Amino acid sequence: MAEDFGFLSHRLPMALAAKAAGFDVGIITRVNDQQTRAQIESKGFKVFPINWQRSSINPIAALTQISEIAKIFRRERPDIIHNVALKPIIWGTLAALQSGVQRIVNAPVGLGYIFTSDDMMARALRLIVAPMLRVAMRNHRVRVIIQNGDDWQSLARDGIIQHDRSMIIRGSGVELEKYNVMPEPDGPITIGVAARMLHDKGILPLVEAQQKLQNAGMDVRLLLAGTPDPENRATLTADEMAKISALPGVTALGHVTDIPSLWARCHIAVLPSRREGLPKALLEAAAAGRPLIATDVPGCREICHDSVNGILVPMDDAAAMAAAIKKLAEDENLRKKYGAASRAMVETDVSAAAVGAKLVGLYRQMMTEIQ
Repeated sequence: MAEDFGFLSHRLPMALAAKAAGFDVGIITRVNDQQTRAQIESKGFKVFPINWQRSSINPIAALTQISEIAKIFRRERPDIIHNVALKPIIWGTLAALQSGVQRIVNAPVGLGYIFTSDDMMARALRLIVAPMLRVAMRNHRVRVIIQNGDDWQSLARDGIIQHDRSMIIRGSGVELEKYNVMPEPDGPITIGVAARMLHDKGILPLVEAQQKLQNAGMDVRLLLAGTPDPENRATLTADEMAKISALPGVTALGHVTDIPSLWARCHIAVLPSRREGLPKALLEAAAAGRPLIATDVPGCREICHDSVNGILVPMDDAAAMAAAIKKLAEDENLRKKYGAASRAMVETDVSAAAVGAKLVGLYRQMMTEIQ
């Protein structure tokens, strides 16, 4: 994992499922603070700190980090390694091949800035990263987990993955016991987004949509739960966040640890992202029984089903987003209908129990197939 907080927020249910099945689980990650490390260790997991930065493309640092990971592999002698996201996949796979690890799971979680942006830096990085991904994904020791069908088809079409060595597991699992279907809050219609404050998450078009409604005399409030990510090239700046926070009806909450409390304050959950793997923010909102509005892009449309549990809108289209918000804001019965459908959806194959069972099944299959 790239970051310790990312493990706690997104990978913990899968790790707990592996531990419950008898696997001894260790986490190689950057440790941002000792409190987070202690939280991970309190769950019964070993933590192996590594000093890296997600945004760094320094080749000398990369070689040092790969060597450091390989040393951990040689010392711990894992039966399986499970790499999550692009940089850990490339670094971790190269380290595994160096150190003789026989079984590797690679799990890209959405294709991220390099594959979603069309700026010069992203195009240059794609030329470097795509061939490296092919090496990391197509080795006979590797099995690949993809979170949605769109990414699965795209990566197969580009020759990065092989169908017979890859599978779809939809997300990391929602711990349903943490979420009850909540009644709507009192007061003005409130929409919420839980995401890093990035351009790629569509934050600016969402704010524009909310302001269109405010200017038209409709008191729709917007809660932004998340912070900028300085290591991501698509991050919103401090100046941009200050301007957004000053707008009427907008509240920037910063980092929110109690996600159920966020959805208790909202009538509608929104995610206007440009691409996702399988967005946990929408899954958690759905578990709380909230209607959804999302962009019609990979990942989002896996969770937000148009006219079933929400409304899909085109990417970066503030007018369409405003129209979707207005439609749900004015129709309480439709919100309740979509909210009930959201909860029913997450009770199927995206619960923590279902996802954990699929992952453990893959691990056990690899232990018998790859010697």
